[in-house]
Amino acid sequence: MSASGLRGLSHLWRPLWRHRAPPTPPATLACSSSPIGQPTPLTHGHLFGDADEVCPGIPRAEFGQRRSRLAQRILAGPAATKSLGRASPLTHARYQHHVMVIPAARRKYMIDRIPYFFRQDTDFRYLTGSLEPDGALIIAIGPESQASTLFVRDANAREAMWEGARTAVTEESRAHFGLDQILPLSHLSNFLSSYAKTHVEYLLWYDYLNPTHDELHKVVLDFMHGGGHQGIESPRSDIQALRVIKSEAEVALMRRSCDIAAQSIATTMSRSQRLKTEAEFFATVDYECRMRGAEYLAYPPVVASGDNANVIHYTQCTQQVQAGELILMDAGCELHGYTSDITRTWPVRGVFSEPQKVLYEMVLDVQQRVLQNLEQVGQATVDSLFKEMQGYLQVGLQSIGLIPSSDSPYHMMSKVQTFCPHHVSHYLGMDVHDTALVSKSINFKPNMVITVEPGLYIPQSMKSVPEEFRGIGIRIEDDVLITSSGYEVLSKSCPKTIDQIEMLIQSSTTSSNSLAAKKPVSQLGQLRKETGYSLSLCKKALENNDQDIDQAKAWLEKQALELGWAKAQKLGGRNATQGLVGVLTRDNIASMVELNCETDFVARNTQFMDLLHDISLANLENAIPNSSEHLSVKHTSKSDLESLACSSSGQKLSDIIALNIGQIGENIVIKRGVTLSTGSGLAVFGSTHPNVSKDPNRVQCGRFGSLIALSKDGTGELEEGKTMDSVARQLCQHIVGWNPLRLGDLANFNLANIKPDDETPAKPLVIDGDDMPPEDEQDLRNRELENATIRDHEELIYQPFILDQEITVGELLITNGLVVHDFVRFELGKS
Repeated sequence: MSASGLRGLSHLWRPLWRHRAPPTPPATLACSSSPIGQPTPLTHGHLFGDADEVCPGIPRAEFGQRRSRLAQRILAGPAATKSLGRASPLTHARYQHHVMVIPAARRKYMIDRIPYFFRQDTDFRYLTGSLEPDGALIIAIGPESQASTLFVRDANAREAMWEGARTAVTEESRAHFGLDQILPLSHLSNFLSSYAKTHVEYLLWYDYLNPTHDELHKVVLDFMHGGGHQGIESPRSDIQALRVIKSEAEVALMRRSCDIAAQSIATTMSRSQRLKTEAEFFATVDYECRMRGAEYLAYPPVVASGDNANVIHYTQCTQQVQAGELILMDAGCELHGYTSDITRTWPVRGVFSEPQKVLYEMVLDVQQRVLQNLEQVGQATVDSLFKEMQGYLQVGLQSIGLIPSSDSPYHMMSKVQTFCPHHVSHYLGMDVHDTALVSKSINFKPNMVITVEPGLYIPQSMKSVPEEFRGIGIRIEDDVLITSSGYEVLSKSCPKTIDQIEMLIQSSTTSSNSLAAKKPVSQLGQLRKETGYSLSLCKKALENNDQDIDQAKAWLEKQALELGWAKAQKLGGRNATQGLVGVLTRDNIASMVELNCETDFVARNTQFMDLLHDISLANLENAIPNSSEHLSVKHTSKSDLESLACSSSGQKLSDIIALNIGQIGENIVIKRGVTLSTGSGLAVFGSTHPNVSKDPNRVQCGRFGSLIALSKDGTGELEEGKTMDSVARQLCQHIVGWNPLRLGDLANFNLANIKPDDETPAKPLVIDGDDMPPEDEQDLRNRELENATIRDHEELIYQPFILDQEITVGELLITNGLVVHDFVRFELGKS
């Protein structure tokens, strides 16, 4: 802002503007009696790490950088906002001058002079670090400069006696906040009027549709009605676009806030057997957070026992807890302006019942699968995580019999939403539901913080569900930092597996009864754990077989097989276009199988991958025995594969597939299989893309797969640093990417035809003038050119090598003394 922009207030600003000194060093501030109405490094040294911090953990320079980045964003116009899902209705980039008004929060009162708890407006705090009520920040933005002015409450000795010191309008205060000016709030109207008089065209940035301070709003409305501005925009979206990506200082505070809440919930969990009411659980977590350094809880916590857990935002905390119930606690704390948000569900007396275990393990599995989507950096969004959660919940609910697999996809998804009606994620930061104006469909970026919180809610009133599951509500929520290599769970110090929770609660009491509370695993629990069938089916199996586990297992297998075949017949007509390609290699045999299902969610299920492993292993063991130096290639049809036996159980693959159809509730089809086998002298290799399997001893799984057979030709040596294995894996990658249709004849590979000598230009196929060849010769050459083009695209040896397109695959092979004998490529859903 130019000096002329404030001419009307020269008696206030000119001494500071013209002779402004650099920020006063802390040692000088210590000698000043001018108060700053909030903690500082000098008054509250135990809270601050460095003398240049305005708020604990956030240095003065960072606040200045935030304001500068905001100004740059405003001047850049809508293009700067595109990546965060916001498009401004005004083409404000053509305006050179902007004035922004960010009000502080106002103090509110319950009755008479009894105030409500005060929390500063988040955007105001983000840009200033000021914690006082009833103020405002004005940022004047010009083409080459910006100026920030903080307006604070006028001095009032009587009010200060009741409510504490106020920040004074002094050079020391200005220097502490690192601003251009600090002025009394009573001069805001004159300040804005003066700005309007000295600027012909400017945009006003003020959230006039959502005012937070009545008195300030009236001042700004009067300014708006005075004219002069060319339009009005809310600055909230632009500020939140900055806030959603945390600085390193903010990340450090988020880590501390999340760790405090995680440890406090864990401590509360450990004291469960001593606590009798929801209110006592509330008081314990509140106390523990404050004792670890948090200012207060970040929001009214949910502390819900029994059926209360099915009220998603239950905050009454008035009920006694009962033995045998679960308690759901959703709590977080605020530390120096940064929040945490964690949910855990655990048994009040320290031991999960079998129905509780079934549901809890399913929700935990869903959360872990959702988290895996964050491993691919920049690929996931808040909304995409929600869709993933719905798919995983669908599979889980079907597996325990709470959703019939015969329903249409639409009805199944509708039922999933009945069991979990809320989103799985939101942004987290200075607010619990942080940066609400930032789109949920943008890809995650490093230093964003989100929650991951799947839930399952079965109230007592849900009569369509087996009785043992009713009255159970479960949510598991963690706070997650997006990093450049994946993600980091910030709330990891809070236990969440069944073993961790039960051990924590039972080991924390001195009561001998409590120490003995670890009951032996029941027959029902053992049967369910060993077979994986639903709780109700396991219960029925024991009842029908006089509680004999072995007989119950046999009964379950028979019933499950009958049920699976019935479902397989019913679902057989459904379209199965998703799935995985599996590659398995052992010694000199390589197997590749395509297994199809209906949805991508099932394809990424561990059970589906285990089935693909069993089929791939059976296909590999069915390969043509080969002790010669020649290669054997065997393509296996769907029916031939189904007739094979599983090596681990001896069951036919067709029966195993039927069992999986019964458990998963989707049509599953073997599409095709192939094996390459050879004796000595040749080697076979295979790979998939991407490889979603993490176990090197199991089948590789992906949407594409390739097998290749290689040998050394005896005339050349591998280049330095290369092995046959490494070259083979690169060739498999090339085959997946370039999709060659034929191998080509390496023995007659003619390098000159595809790479003419630069010193002897190739003869053109079309020649002008008298040298024009006869028409039939010209046609012949054109056909040769066309055939060469087709050959280069379709034949492996003539294709540019995918990792170094300066050479062909044929050159790579010749240079390294290798020969490709055959290859096979599968692509999911293609012939």
